[in-house]
Amino acid sequence: MDRKKIIEDKDLEKTIKKHIKVVHMKDIAKFSVGNYGNNVFDSVLNSPVDADKTDYILRDNLHCGFPVALDINTITEILEKDADFGCIIKAEGLSFVEQLLIGRYHLITKIHQNKINRLGNYLMALSLRNAIIKIGIKKAIGEIDNIFNMNDYDLYYFLKEQLDEDFTPLSDFFMGKVTLKEVYSFDYSILSPMDRFNASIISSRKHLLPKISEKLRKETKVERIFIDVNQAKLPNLNLWVCDQSGQRIPIIDTPMIHGIINTSLSWLQVAIYSFEKQKINFDKEEILNLYSKLEPKIREKFEYNLERFGGDENAYYLFLLTECLLNTTTQSLHEKEITPEDLLVITCKAIYQILEDKFNESHLFIDGSSNFVELIKIIQKEESVFSPLVEKGIMLRKYALGSKKKKVISSEIFTDLEKLVNFGLLYRKQEVVKFQKFFNKKQQTRISGWGRGYFQKNLECSNEVVKLYNRVYQCLEAYIKDDEEIIKNYLETSEIQKDNKIQKKREKIRAKTRFRISR
Repeated sequence: MDRKKIIEDKDLEKTIKKHIKVVHMKDIAKFSVGNYGNNVFDSVLNSPVDADKTDYILRDNLHCGFPVALDINTITEILEKDADFGCIIKAEGLSFVEQLLIGRYHLITKIHQNKINRLGNYLMALSLRNAIIKIGIKKAIGEIDNIFNMNDYDLYYFLKEQLDEDFTPLSDFFMGKVTLKEVYSFDYSILSPMDRFNASIISSRKHLLPKISEKLRKETKVERIFIDVNQAKLPNLNLWVCDQSGQRIPIIDTPMIHGIINTSLSWLQVAIYSFEKQKINFDKEEILNLYSKLEPKIREKFEYNLERFGGDENAYYLFLLTECLLNTTTQSLHEKEITPEDLLVITCKAIYQILEDKFNESHLFIDGSSNFVELIKIIQKEESVFSPLVEKGIMLRKYALGSKKKKVISSEIFTDLEKLVNFGLLYRKQEVVKFQKFFNKKQQTRISGWGRGYFQKNLECSNEVVKLYNRVYQCLEAYIKDDEEIIKNYLETSEIQKDNKIQKKREKIRAKTRFRISR
């Protein structure tokens, strides 16, 4: 139920006023959608440990046979109110969040995205799409509210009435017969970094799948063949924790949560489905020509790559074709939409190029996630960087990076950075540094070879992306202009590694720069 419906529902208002004499339905509506406008309330309504998620994760896991060993009564003891961060987790309460997110991960991967469940959902989506096409798009638009408000039985009979004999595969599936079969599946380990990123983009835009399936049918000459992409949905991580040193840190920076995110990112699969098992006849030469645009040396590597598929040429050619289809789909997407993750790749590529152009150094790292976030903040403040996209109606969602009044940084940027590192488009190394009396890990990040390849093959195809890249480059180039001599001094002193005095001098030099880099 959305905000407008709650405000307009007089029966609901009457019922509530029987129990609470003074009530404002607008406040209840804000609560219901998890956006009250108060940091503390919003944390209770929309966070990794909000009321709804805590309830459904514990309840669903219990009924599905994966009970989570948590005492819900202790939740008030682990939360602490904070003026800037809303509710934060006390250091001793971190294990509660860890157990809850582990339970969520198992619920998604073993139940929600179980193979049979995925096949059923895909069949249902196909049936609903065919029914809407059959009754006509214009008429269907008027029926959308009714369709979304149907219960299971109403939807079943609606589809049965609209589809006639085409309803049989879904009906058989409900009776326990697997009518839609998995032909091949390609998981995370076999997908290249570019494939992983392309698949991840498409997994959150399922409306693209019908067109990809149409192209797959055209290339394979198989009538009823479909493609699907699945990724374990990442948890909302807008939550901060007070660590043992008293610092407020994003919960994604804690070891167990970091592991859960990486495990969820690795649960990524591209699957091919069909109603009939039949041999697929490929035009092998055409597929190799198509793929050579992505990898010019594909013919030279053919035999070596074929071994990854156990010598199964059908699987290998289907994989190459699938890669091409995913890639061309994301390329065309960039004409209308530039994802926030793309902005991170563009920024890293611009930093890489600036360091190479100015200092003839291409393998320097941005020092620490907070410094990287600061660079993104600088770019986002420069309206001229994004205004041409706004004028042309091209979407690019900005990150919520806080302000002087509101210090909270959305976890989204940290999650996206983790995604790019996990997939292989960014390269990260870590070192232990002393901060006051504590020793903490410091992350250093730069674009990888795969990241530069993705930029060249996927992003440079769009004129608008190239123009955005140039504006980001100019913005960062102006930002470090005053620091160029200091950076040169830092690079000169960093040639001497073992001299402690030089090392301290080098760190003092680097501390003066806004463009924090490390070798």
